[in-house]
Amino acid sequence: MAQAAFQNKYRVGIDLGTTNCVVSFIPIYGDGTFPKQAEPELLSIPQVMVDGSVQEFTYLPSAIYVLASDEVGKLDPVLPWRHCDKERILGVGALALGQRRAGQLIQSAKSWLSHRQVDRRSAILPWASEFPKKLSPLEASKMLLLHIKQSWNHRFADAPLESQMIALTLPASFDEEARALTLEAAKLAGLNDLYLLEEPQAACYHYINNDERLAALADKKMLLVVDIGGGTSDFSLVAIQPTSTKNTSVALKRIAVGEHSVVGGR
Repeated sequence: MAQAAFQNKYRVGIDLGTTNCVVSFIPIYGDGTFPKQAEPELLSIPQVMVDGSVQEFTYLPSAIYVLASDEVGKLDPVLPWRHCDKERILGVGALALGQRRAGQLIQSAKSWLSHRQVDRRSAILPWASEFPKKLSPLEASKMLLLHIKQSWNHRFADAPLESQMIALTLPASFDEEARALTLEAAKLAGLNDLYLLEEPQAACYHYINNDERLAALADKKMLLVVDIGGGTSDFSLVAIQPTSTKNTSVALKRIAVGEHSVVGGR
């Protein structure tokens, strides 16, 4: 028990985005409280570039480039951790390589994970490509989360990601199967102890964290949360109800969610 408490040093938020993944974190005390004036930080994520070098970015493009047989050995991905995948490149370098060979580039795995008309466990990506070495949306999502875990554990060896409290965001429009597949992808990446948080809900929490903004809702009836992401847009309608509790002047209840939209701001 003492070891687990020692390792649980951070609250972590993972945005497994359609276009980009971002990880934010904030330190916590042993009792789960936050230090005063603590501000969230973004995790720097090492990524292999086209020339074989490694650079760090505070975002990970949700892109996977699968090396063809004639590229294996010539492009040798080397990252700061052991057991580096030698046949796939993720992130910024993947996007650059995909400009040369688009049929080997996998993107938008998150949206495919919610696509009801395909088998999300089958190797179908890159979609409409004749490339033989394909991945399933589930496997692609797992790979992105695994890369995030390895990046975190490389930086915080004494506080591995699998021991932290993690919120993994997803669209409010995801159905139960898509949510279950998201959790399964996380577990395949070795992240078992996490909870799912809807993206518009996370945005709403951030908005009402400000006392002035929260007070301004007291005379309103509805709050529309519009989340325009890089690859998808998400809409939630929240009812505002008065409350007599001492901690807050209003209570919020989500009453409607828009359908999954693949129109984003990329």
